[in-house]
Amino acid sequence: MEQEKVVNTDEILLAAKIKNGNQLAFATIYDRYNKQLYLLAYRYLKNREMAEDAVQQVFVNFWIKRININEHLNIRSFLFTSLKNHTLNIIRDENRAIAKNYEYLMDSFHAGSNESEIEESLEMTSMIEKAVENLSPQRRQIFNLKIMEGYSNQQIADRLNISVNTVKSQYYHILKEIREFVSKNMLTSMVLIYHLFC
Repeated sequence: MEQEKVVNTDEILLAAKIKNGNQLAFATIYDRYNKQLYLLAYRYLKNREMAEDAVQQVFVNFWIKRININEHLNIRSFLFTSLKNHTLNIIRDENRAIAKNYEYLMDSFHAGSNESEIEESLEMTSMIEKAVENLSPQRRQIFNLKIMEGYSNQQIADRLNISVNTVKSQYYHILKEIREFVSKNMLTSMVLIYHLFC
């Protein structure tokens, strides 16, 4: 019980220092929880690279938003909750982000959307196709098998003679590349982007 009080007091001091921009205090928290967070992320994502990225993103967000820290914050609980939410979002987005565009495009035509909406949807499709052309040959093949032909991760792994984890990792980076390409190169309505990527 006495040890728990010491830990809590220690973290209250660290939180106060981090709030004031102390990088050494932040590094102390990073060293203390980095490995534990990685193990939790890996349990959710089953992929080393994706788990490492998720942990880094949680710490980056923590540092960026440090000015809003409550000095009595339970840092461990905050980091683990943030990581859980972040990894669940990754899992959700992985399964729907790109396929959603094609679904939206088809719905636009079938629902008799106005010319402007259809034009924007066609623009998005064209932009995604350009983004896919810029992918490496393997990533382009994974994209086509998963999105265009509806293969499962296991089926793609078997066909390409790679591990399922490699497929998951590559698909994660495919989504990331396409989002970045579209956001840099496309001038379209925020409503459409919300429909496709949120």
